[in-house]
Amino acid sequence: MKIFRTMLTAALAVMMLICLSGCSVKLNYNYDNADKYIPGDREITEKIENIDIDYMAGNVTVKGDKTTAVTVMETSKTEIDDKLKVHTWVDGSTLHVKYCAAGKGLSIKDLKKTLEITVPADVKLSDLSIDASAGDVDVTAESIGKLAIDISSGNMKFSADKVPEKSEIDAAAGNVEIYMPEKTDMTLKADISAEDFNSEIPFTKKGDAYIFGNGKSRMDIDASAGNINIKKK
Repeated sequence: MKIFRTMLTAALAVMMLICLSGCSVKLNYNYDNADKYIPGDREITEKIENIDIDYMAGNVTVKGDKTTAVTVMETSKTEIDDKLKVHTWVDGSTLHVKYCAAGKGLSIKDLKKTLEITVPADVKLSDLSIDASAGDVDVTAESIGKLAIDISSGNMKFSADKVPEKSEIDAAAGNVEIYMPEKTDMTLKADISAEDFNSEIPFTKKGDAYIFGNGKSRMDIDASAGNINIKKK
């Protein structure tokens, strides 16, 4: 059943990519507080502690850098109007990011976009959540409190100076790469065969758990059709 669900999820994601490349597609995309979102690239000077991203198709990058503000930048293969641009809303200390405007019958033919969000390097995010249907996800950060990533079809790479206290990663059809310091205290639980798990950092195996150091932090990974690679940062 799990294999069937994985194949179905991946097939749907591939169909989306094919349609974005040539089919005539009309999208119905709805979310709460749609009237509060701003289209296009922007620089955010407010203090951001949480980021919630819903990006249907295209690569997503979140990185720390020497900057004083959070920036949202999107690239597109073709010129697009405001309705099809990334939409963002700052709600207190939370940045919400949506793929495009909410609405019915939005034409997304040949829509190829990528998203990059830059966060000041000295900012510790309390919560980072990314939901990406089709595309690779690349996250680089010094420190994040809680991490949640759900990718239907695509690879995921995460690099941090300190692993999150709690992480949940679901990569239905793609590989997962985690870059972390050699001296890391983490328990990683993954339902995966031994040949699909590789680590440059020593660990102790207990059932389906891989224990690094004292195992303090918790990371759950579901990589149904891919490999998990743990690498030294």
